[in-house]
Amino acid sequence: MIIYRILHHIEVHALRERVLESCLYHNNLPYFSAFDSVAAALIESHIFREYHRIPSSMRMVEYTIANGAAYKEYISEPLITYTGGSVLPSLTETAQLCLAGEVAVIASFPSLHYKNLQNFLINPRHPHFSKVTVSRIYACV
Repeated sequence: MIIYRILHHIEVHALRERVLESCLYHNNLPYFSAFDSVAAALIESHIFREYHRIPSSMRMVEYTIANGAAYKEYISEPLITYTGGSVLPSLTETAQLCLAGEVAVIASFPSLHYKNLQNFLINPRHPHFSKVTVSRIYACV
């Protein structure tokens, strides 16, 4: 499986050695989200939704997920939600439970914004995280 994520060029330099530096955190639990295509990574980006463009400082990171990695699919609730008028998303309750319980290294959720797209929650604390490797990094624009 190949998944994609957008990161600032400063963050990508530490990806292989210090993965947790590029993560978001929920209740002190690290995670990051990714997408099944470059196009999905771009259009699902909160930067793109807010500014209608991707700055040249951003990079696309391609990850390869090896066979046998713990995977869980959720179909009823999206990965993120917006609460209190915030422009930044927060994890849904199901996503929080998945992360806290180390259910899987990668879990898929339906997109909040686009029908038929999946968002992926990646748990770098899961024992199978070694099966998630950076395969390519390149400019978004």
